[in-house]
Amino acid sequence: MVKYDILDQYIEVIKRSRYISSMDIFINLDDVCWNMHRPWCESEAAIMGINARKHFAVGIMNLIAHYRKWAYNNRIKMHVYGIYTSHYGQFKNAVYLPAYREHWIDDTKPDDRNERFRFINDTVSKGFPIAKSIADYVEDVYIIDSHYLEPSMIPYYLKQSGIAQGKWSMMVSRDMYDLQYAYLDNWIYVRPKGDASQIISRNNLWDYVAAHEHVKTPTTKMELYNHNLYPLTLAINGDRRRSIPRLRKLGWRTLFTLLEACTERETSSLQIITSRFLDMVAEKGATSSLVERNLSCTSIVSQYNVMTDIDRTSIASQIKNVPDHAALESANTAFFGDYPINIPFLIAGSSSMGMYGGMGHGGRDRYISEARTQTKDGKFKKIDEDLR
Repeated sequence: MVKYDILDQYIEVIKRSRYISSMDIFINLDDVCWNMHRPWCESEAAIMGINARKHFAVGIMNLIAHYRKWAYNNRIKMHVYGIYTSHYGQFKNAVYLPAYREHWIDDTKPDDRNERFRFINDTVSKGFPIAKSIADYVEDVYIIDSHYLEPSMIPYYLKQSGIAQGKWSMMVSRDMYDLQYAYLDNWIYVRPKGDASQIISRNNLWDYVAAHEHVKTPTTKMELYNHNLYPLTLAINGDRRRSIPRLRKLGWRTLFTLLEACTERETSSLQIITSRFLDMVAEKGATSSLVERNLSCTSIVSQYNVMTDIDRTSIASQIKNVPDHAALESANTAFFGDYPINIPFLIAGSSSMGMYGGMGHGGRDRYISEARTQTKDGKFKKIDEDLR
């Protein structure tokens, strides 16, 4: 997670010139799960057994709560969206690349034959439905399953469709694929890593990429590199997680050399710079058809443009807002007493927060007691079943 003081320092700079009244916070849970595929996580999941899915679900909710409370502390009205996919079959992008996300599927698919990550995959596949059930009853918090669509594209759809209407947006992710959000207007890209967390915008995007990929580049023109070229360079470099192949061994070191060569101070035209860049790439053997094929799988804009009504409905139908924070407290006590959800942070800024916090112990206990009957026989019955 990103410490509050790091977020505060950045947001204060923006506040000097602009008023931030509302924000949509998008958390790439798909990336969170990918980074859990480590030997030590697998060992922990094996030791915890069935309790692992419970701890996973609570961890997801407390991650959401962390960013929600930060926004509340800064008097920013927020909606929080956690995005993941439960799909292990063919993705829509397979129309361009038949093996799209094949590597991701091989590592994350819950299957007893996957000895390397059998326990962590079981934890994730059974923990997400629990977290999703909890989020349905938290005001302005949504956990969205992208199904067969690329999950990293969903925030762009939510903004373009008007479902997410915050004046500002934040993407929380460590996935290089998501860096294309950093150059969009009124977007903040946050890479969480404790004290080493970073906030990236169009102003420092290329500096970050160069540092991340250990590329020593000339600094005379880097500030002139057009940020809109990032999805294109990503398409050429490839993406192992998504099984997008690198074209003609054109890695980041070569790509930065080409960016430097095609960038001139006398023109800032994206069309001219892109044309020069593609000509140089073609000279290296990466044909326009190969570039376009990969770009269809890396560009969030391209993927949004080919969404069908069925695609849109599959996402929009998951936007539910039926908050019941008292029942949530009841479920927290009944199911997660040893590792509880941080409910005060999770509901910070909600319309029922005042009622929840101002009842006093007696009134609050009576309210929770009335809701407790719903836990195993009513709306939280599914959580009870998922934990068995």
